[in-house]
Amino acid sequence: MSVFNDGNVLDDMNDALAMMKYQKQCESPIVRRIMKNFSNPKLFQESIGVEFRRSKRDLGTAAWDVLSAFMAYLKGNHITKNLVAYGECICELVKSSSPKEVYIGVLEQYDPATDFRYIEMLNPALKLIIMKYVESEPNSCAVSFETTLSTMLCYFESFNKPNFDNFDPERPLDKVYENLKCLKYTERSLNIVKPAVTTLLARSNEIRKLERFKSFCLQYSCHLTMMLLRLDTDVAAVKDVSENDENAIENAPTHFVVHELIDLALQLYSMQFLFSTTDWVSLHPPDSFVSPESLPEIGRQIFHGKASFLYFVLCRGIRYDQFPKVYSPFGLWCKSIYPINALLMWESPIVLWKGLELLSTIVDRTVKSSINCEELLYQISLDYRVKGFVAKPKSAVRTLLKELGDIALKCNVIAICRKACYLLTRVIDLFTWRDKILLLTFVFKSFIDCRVEGFVIGFLKDKLDEVLRDDAAPGSDVFCHQRRMKMVGGLIFHLPDGTDTDLLGESDKIMQALNLLRFLLLRDKANRTGLFDNLSLIQTNYVQAIRFNVEVTRQHFESELLANYEKRKQLSPAKSDIVINSHKLNDFSHEDRAKTLQAAIHTLSMMEVVTVRVDELIDEMAKKNSATRY
Repeated sequence: MSVFNDGNVLDDMNDALAMMKYQKQCESPIVRRIMKNFSNPKLFQESIGVEFRRSKRDLGTAAWDVLSAFMAYLKGNHITKNLVAYGECICELVKSSSPKEVYIGVLEQYDPATDFRYIEMLNPALKLIIMKYVESEPNSCAVSFETTLSTMLCYFESFNKPNFDNFDPERPLDKVYENLKCLKYTERSLNIVKPAVTTLLARSNEIRKLERFKSFCLQYSCHLTMMLLRLDTDVAAVKDVSENDENAIENAPTHFVVHELIDLALQLYSMQFLFSTTDWVSLHPPDSFVSPESLPEIGRQIFHGKASFLYFVLCRGIRYDQFPKVYSPFGLWCKSIYPINALLMWESPIVLWKGLELLSTIVDRTVKSSINCEELLYQISLDYRVKGFVAKPKSAVRTLLKELGDIALKCNVIAICRKACYLLTRVIDLFTWRDKILLLTFVFKSFIDCRVEGFVIGFLKDKLDEVLRDDAAPGSDVFCHQRRMKMVGGLIFHLPDGTDTDLLGESDKIMQALNLLRFLLLRDKANRTGLFDNLSLIQTNYVQAIRFNVEVTRQHFESELLANYEKRKQLSPAKSDIVINSHKLNDFSHEDRAKTLQAAIHTLSMMEVVTVRVDELIDEMAKKNSATRY
């Protein structure tokens, strides 16, 4: 009797029919004799030993046939019991065979359709084969290693990896099982790859294409590092796992998997070399297997891999003791700005958060107003050989600011949006005073969302407060250069649709802009910013236009609130064509509609209070200027 189908016992007739099916697939007498014992792991292992002694050398090509037939037997009958014992049988089969004869036979089982439990069973045998191959023929093994790594990566790609679409850094992660399964496979893969790489590098004088071997191993390391960046690598225990798969998640790995992966990269190249080499694609030798058509995709993967590598080293401190301490913050920016941009282009929230963490780490190491943008971009152009540098000198920094703004606008996770907005202003603050105002102008021209603009206007107000002080920092006068400030003022004190502008939709920007104008009217008495040269236009086209719009909109909302109250008393259906903050009032109940209208009226009243005060300050300044003139 044999145990198949997760414990369902088949009768002897079905067992015999199944055996006949596999026996017909192979004509070798050795295979047929071994196949008779597939249902019993102990007899299976003994029969392998018998055939090995009978052959007096090894099983030759029969080993591949036995392995293929056995795996077909397991898959065809959905056997999941005694897999550890069966794994020992396969190891015995490998010991009784030449590595060349069974190597590809094991690798072909790493098919994406193969159950993960069977892969776990095959891993010890694959490690045994590779180590035998390394000891006997290191050069041939180094060449074949490319196939090994590609096959293992291909299987990893087939995993149902957790996307963490609902990722929130303030809440625990879900999808524990899928996360652990990916980490487990990574741990097993490294357990196979690292010893072989260590041995091959120790015998590097016997490998003819050593650089090709190292570059391919680095590509494999980059790919896995990028995969780990999309996972929760801090998981330390298995809790609330819904899948009943004890073999797959037994002894769940922790963040030490990342340590092993970083160690693999450091076996190939030193930390100093990896960090200072900006273009890892160039590590491929000229006679490499890489075709020109595949270089962009390989470059993208390696670029993301380097960004992931920097994250784990700088943010998680993994092997940070080997990180070169000679680099200044300027040097960190030169080497890391493009990898950071690569991370911020991802759509996965967990990758975006880690990209922001990496950026925050480098920002924290940099002193305010210490970086000259042109010097930075010139050095970047030398390091990365960026074409068109002269034509677009601020592309790298501007791309970073644009990505931060896009994250703040499009990401659904509030914590990520806030951090992106915060870092947007922190990054601008690192550059010289002249660069600050130029980058702020770029931001105001690039983003039309009131939330981002409102946040940046608040930052501008804080910087002007520093510049207009008596003890202002040396060289800060250039920040409030009149021509540039007039340009910025034209972008800030502007209503996109005039008196028809949606005040509630633009409330974040309008309130911050009014506060900025009020601040300047109180502090910039000498008109150092030059904004007051056009004060009458600002008053007419902006301040008074807002006052008029507030009055009309508030009256409309108050009428709607009264009508809603009457309809509620009469139990009439709620109908309205008003839209507040992209929400139609028709979608709300009477109570929710009343709350929404009251909140909108309160916001308009607050806006009116500030607008009236600003209008008064403008009139007072006009009177003083008029009295001074006469």
